[in-house]
Amino acid sequence: MDLSDVTIAYQKQLTPEGRAWLNNRGLTDATIKRFKLGEVVNPAPDHKRFKGSISIPYLDATYATRSLRFRYLRGSLQKYDSLAGVKAHLFNALATTGPHIYLCEG
Repeated sequence: MDLSDVTIAYQKQLTPEGRAWLNNRGLTDATIKRFKLGEVVNPAPDHKRFKGSISIPYLDATYATRSLRFRYLRGSLQKYDSLAGVKAHLFNALATTGPHIYLCEG
């Protein structure tokens, strides 16, 4: 299963509680859909440690998933985690097609 397929699977797994968690942080349903945010309810084979986390796909200009990050909602000392061996990628690469881009360190 490639990362784009995993992204779609996690989008479909977004629970009402996961959606509420995102909404409570100011993300609208349109934003959740646009950025293909999801939730790891039934993890892909190598993703068991991410169960119960929000999935954050890093999309390229064609909307294909280049990388995935995860935001733990509970039970972890760290808040964010990434897949091993996957290179970092610019979040929201689609925004780089306009006349101006703004880079923020996070």
